[in-house]
Amino acid sequence: MSSIDDVIREAMENGAFDHLPGTGKPLMLDDESHTPEHLRMAHKVLRDNDLAPDWILESKSLDQSRDSIIQKIKRAQSRRRIGLDVASRSQTPSQDSADVERHWQYSMEALRNDAQEHNRRALTFNLKAPPGITHKPMIEINVLLRDT
Repeated sequence: MSSIDDVIREAMENGAFDHLPGTGKPLMLDDESHTPEHLRMAHKVLRDNDLAPDWILESKSLDQSRDSIIQKIKRAQSRRRIGLDVASRSQTPSQDSADVERHWQYSMEALRNDAQEHNRRALTFNLKAPPGITHKPMIEINVLLRDT
């Protein structure tokens, strides 16, 4: 997270936004004064039918994909740590450690493939998202392995 996010989160926790004008009142979601004229009808049709633009759905899907890959990395690292610990106390530690490492390499290859697919989708999203929409970060497996 960025330092701006930290400042906003801290302000929220301290109640800085609790007494702003309009607090507790419904949002005026029908105000489309900032929406380009040619998109207003499309947005109305989507809103009236409880639908969302593709880029919003893809954004949510990418967030879930990223979270899933991070959790898989953490589980794989945990399995590797436990496996190497158990292997070190076994009757055949070098063979068992080799089996653990072989499974680790297989898991990492699958996770690299998942990350590559995620990154392809994130790049496509970043190129198609409307101006002002935060880009989705790429997954860098080596950085995640170092940080988790």
